[in-house]
Amino acid sequence: MDKIIISPSKYVQGEQVLTSIAHYVKTLGERPLVIADEFVTNLVGDDVKQSFADEKLPLTMNIFGGECSRIEIERITDICATQ
Repeated sequence: MDKIIISPSKYVQGEQVLTSIAHYVKTLGERPLVIADEFVTNLVGDDVKQSFADEKLPLTMNIFGGECSRIEIERITDICATQ
């Protein structure tokens, strides 16, 4: 069986890079969805939100349910479908 990974071909790393994440994301689509657990959201969520506000891009943030399961995938798929 073939295994194929398709993903954006950009990797960005650096100190405080999340303060400008929207600059890199804006070329990937018009309605970004950020998925992170509660700990990460509390840690960097404000920086991410501010970055999107600075770029005047809409942003939907959602707390990851904690386990990659069919139910969680369907929940996130439903969020995407309503945007």
